[in-house]
Amino acid sequence: MPTDHPTSKTYLLILLSQSFAPAERILEGTGLARRDVDTLDAVDFSTVQTVVRNVERYSNDPAWPAKLGSRVGITSHGTVGFAALSAPSVGQALTTFVRWEPIRTPGYRATTWEQNGQIAISVRDTTGDPTYHRAFCLIFLRGLETLIGAIINQPCHGQTTLALPGTPANARRALAEEFESTLDFPETGDFTLRVPKHLWTRPSPLSDPEAHRLNLQKCEQIVAERDSTATLDLILQTLLRQHFEQNVSDRGEPVPPPTSGQMADRLHLSERTLIRRLKSLGTSYRALIEESRQNTAAHLLTDARYRVADIADLLGYQTPSNFSRAFSRWFGVSPGRFETPAEANEADQS
Repeated sequence: MPTDHPTSKTYLLILLSQSFAPAERILEGTGLARRDVDTLDAVDFSTVQTVVRNVERYSNDPAWPAKLGSRVGITSHGTVGFAALSAPSVGQALTTFVRWEPIRTPGYRATTWEQNGQIAISVRDTTGDPTYHRAFCLIFLRGLETLIGAIINQPCHGQTTLALPGTPANARRALAEEFESTLDFPETGDFTLRVPKHLWTRPSPLSDPEAHRLNLQKCEQIVAERDSTATLDLILQTLLRQHFEQNVSDRGEPVPPPTSGQMADRLHLSERTLIRRLKSLGTSYRALIEESRQNTAAHLLTDARYRVADIADLLGYQTPSNFSRAFSRWFGVSPGRFETPAEANEADQS
């Protein structure tokens, strides 16, 4: 169904700066001239749809969305981009970006799952506009490749796989020249990125837990300002972060995270409705708790006041060993071997 959320004008400005088609052609039927775009706060979705159709019509380059994805740097995504770049691992960076990018570019739902030693991120349309969805997915997936490359400081050539369903045969070579992943071209299915687990759990040298936390708070503030139009997963993410921060700030006995039933009561929903709505968003309450625990754990491990056992308690684990197993699954190392970028630099210089 169509989205009511506006899209950041940054993406339109970058598109107009490229040579895919003349600006007047790109803006045809929008009621906008090139000079008008600079004065906008954001771009309504109907305008975005028109722009995408125009570029499809007037550009002779079938790979233009992938090229645009290369040119939209991660920092062009504002707070979402900075939150992703400061995440503690490659997987957390991708998860952060996929989770929060809808506040800047709505119109999709993403699902993440593990299969055969790989983590897969699939993107599904919520707009009902197949032309827009295809262009968006190519831009989005190229952006995820760019994010991985920024973290590992090299292109991810051959390390990841992309499924690009329904790609015409005459467009495949051009797309293969733009993407770094190994490409599959199934007839049907979802646009999907697959990342090997060893790369997913790789610690990020750009990790900055404090910057990550602050940028996530800014994302949450945007959600709060939208209030009723915010999606349920983002609302729950905000409430869970606040729960764990309350545990850290209180001096009493840590409180376990609320159950799905307790959270449903807080939001005046039935538990069944909460579970169903999260499933429609491609996630689950358990997955949201795990994601919040990951972020909080990485942040607390930078503070020498907290032992592994303390962090396990604060995150609601029954034993430190349970927490350590979960942490190793998230980051590929035990909590005791987890290094912040500052610690890694000190080790390199010694």
